[in-house]
Amino acid sequence: MPRKNTKRNDGNSGDDGFLGFPADGIIIMMSKKGEAETSTCERVEVSPPGKYNVIFHNDDVTPMVFVVVILKDVFGYDDDRATSLMWEIHEKGKGIAGTYIKSIADTKAKIVLDAAGAKQYPLKVTVEKAD
Repeated sequence: MPRKNTKRNDGNSGDDGFLGFPADGIIIMMSKKGEAETSTCERVEVSPPGKYNVIFHNDDVTPMVFVVVILKDVFGYDDDRATSLMWEIHEKGKGIAGTYIKSIADTKAKIVLDAAGAKQYPLKVTVEKAD
């Protein structure tokens, strides 16, 4: 369905792709009484979210195959990468499964801990700020 060509209060047609705030920071709105009102807005610089590592810690109880399955299912690794990372965790005592924004890292850690808990495995997973 084609867009309707309408005039806005600023004299521009409605098909100029205007989405969001105009570059000059001035917004013209119509009040319920039909009167034009102007408002200004400020652009705020937003820094990117911090990154967090999801870290697996080795233990002597959790089966290696369980760790490989979790690395594949939760973190999306293929067989070779998941197996390699499992061995790294086993040999070094811990390893980074992935790096994400905080909310995703926390969610992935919870999924892993819930799955391990359901099997009564003592797998330890932590979330730490990435360097």
